[in-house]
Amino acid sequence: MQVRFAHAAAELAALREPLEALNLASRRRCAFTAPGLLEAFLLTDPRFAPGGGAEPWIALASEGARLAGYLPLRRVVERIAGLPAPRLEPLITVETDRPHPVARPEDLPRVTSALWAALLALPRSAWSLLELPMQDEQAELQAPPLPPGLFARHLPSRAVSVVPLAGGFEGWWAGLDKRQRHNARRQYRQLQALGPVSALATEESPAQEVFDAYLELEARSWKAGDPGSAALHRHPERVAYYRRLLAGGGALRLRLELLLVHDRPVAGKVVARYGDRLYHLHTAFDDACAAASPGSTLTVLAMRWAARRGFRAVNLLPDFEYHKRRWGAEVTPTRRLQVIRTLSPHGLKALAGQLRRRLVSRVPPPPATRNPSRVEASLPPGPPPALPNPGPLDPRLAAAAARPGAERLDPPALRAALACLAGEA
Repeated sequence: MQVRFAHAAAELAALREPLEALNLASRRRCAFTAPGLLEAFLLTDPRFAPGGGAEPWIALASEGARLAGYLPLRRVVERIAGLPAPRLEPLITVETDRPHPVARPEDLPRVTSALWAALLALPRSAWSLLELPMQDEQAELQAPPLPPGLFARHLPSRAVSVVPLAGGFEGWWAGLDKRQRHNARRQYRQLQALGPVSALATEESPAQEVFDAYLELEARSWKAGDPGSAALHRHPERVAYYRRLLAGGGALRLRLELLLVHDRPVAGKVVARYGDRLYHLHTAFDDACAAASPGSTLTVLAMRWAARRGFRAVNLLPDFEYHKRRWGAEVTPTRRLQVIRTLSPHGLKALAGQLRRRLVSRVPPPPATRNPSRVEASLPPGPPPALPNPGPLDPRLAAAAARPGAERLDPPALRAALACLAGEA
């Protein structure tokens, strides 16, 4: 089996059909290894522009003329003590699932072996650190026996949360903690007190207009003040990335779900569908209605929509597992695998870090049941929910709702859909 590396989005575009077929036939069938998503990422992330500092290294494994598997990576050169230190890592590292090689199940062992052999045979100038985060116990990329001059280590990584829906919506709802169900009902009553509550979901390309409404909603949420990567609207390159995904062109489909009060969006979700897999990518809610937790009501509705469409699980991606557990998520711990060249800047840095950790006592991690960035007891009570001004439905949303495939739940239909929030059990 031969392995070569692709270094441009155009090379992926030429292989889109066989890559898509491999991904859909693989065990994981992951949206984040879909060729359309990889192309969109490469075309919109400024780090892959000339001089941007990153280069695609997408490993392609073939037998003769047949493409047998692939592994999307990127190469970044950082500087350690003034020395260049090249690193290979997954192509996408933020909104993603566990990195893995893509192949048909019958080809996977041979593809994985060929990929490892090709990566370890690369010259020192290609990498001094090969980093593979978010590897769980079933990961295909377990480190093989390493030759002299290389060592491997495992570090903590981000846990992944997946909500099982094998028992349908009713089974999921009944399985939640009683306090969680009570809180969801209380928050729904508070939301109803603000005015008539309705919902809209759309998946086809007119969703671009709904995406605009989502970005405006995000600018009214807590994400507006977040300096990191939580907000889309603050990063034009990420907005461009999602617009490309919304335009479609492959098996990946984005769906936008909005909850409205007085026909004004108060909560929204960006959801990805790939084959039989469903992913919740982003969520936001209007800060003015925070006391009524509209995101809670939308989560219940989103799970109902997912179950009614036949999905048996919803992937909530990594981080914030303390919160996702409350919604019935099964949390899978992962580790970060690092393969390091001993006599390299990365190797010396790793060895120095190990020595420092032996000499200095470590601060114990915060409990996994709470957000370490907030101390709830010290926070003043928030303002009461604000009543959105009544008005007609935004023309963009009205147009999207009228198109085939859109789901529009008026207040009576939404109350029927969320009948579980009216009970006491």
